[in-house]
Amino acid sequence: MSTYDSAWFPCPRCGAASEHGFVASFNADRLVHRVDEILTGAFERVRCGSCGVTFQLEHRMLYAHATAGLWVAMYPCGERIHADEIEPSVRAIFERRLVDVPAFPVPAIRGTVTRVVFGLHALAEAIRAAGVDASALECLKLELLRDHESMLVAAGAGELCYEGEAAHVLRFGLYRLDGIRLGEMTAGRGRLDEIAADHARWRDEYPDLFIGLYVSALRYCDVLAPQPQYG
Repeated sequence: MSTYDSAWFPCPRCGAASEHGFVASFNADRLVHRVDEILTGAFERVRCGSCGVTFQLEHRMLYAHATAGLWVAMYPCGERIHADEIEPSVRAIFERRLVDVPAFPVPAIRGTVTRVVFGLHALAEAIRAAGVDASALECLKLELLRDHESMLVAAGAGELCYEGEAAHVLRFGLYRLDGIRLGEMTAGRGRLDEIAADHARWRDEYPDLFIGLYVSALRYCDVLAPQPQYG
């Protein structure tokens, strides 16, 4: 089942706080109509009553899609620096839910992919990339960041997010660290397949991408400071 809560959220532009309801636990098997809102970035966007700016609510949320074998703990972008402390607590929550939550019947649990992400854009990526080799994908991002470092720094981009594939071409969104999308870049599917076929080599180079629940190229990046999120 999905659960809901409410809290006071400050406007990122003027600082005025207002109360908003939000989804605390998202059951994708029952909220199918709202998954597209996550993928498009329209999910939980609100308007400040004081200055009129629109912004996205940032909060913790558990995303469960039992039939797809995906379970994601989403945290606000600003909590990324605590990833190493968050991972064990998320793993414990997941293990409890194996027993306690009807949304996860035992047959569906086997093979479930469990992830920790930071920001709605990263949750959208985890949904789109279901079935894609996550470790290989993050290794590819590091190669792309290395290939285009000067351009990305100039644009203020600190993160790449997978956004889909067409005609053997992978599309990545360029994001600031607070989840604001700046543009996109592409890469041939062959590059991903080459990495996936040689896990041993890439595991030696980037071991943190092959363990834990927070699988992210940002573990190996000198990241840019995030900017306020509004639009």
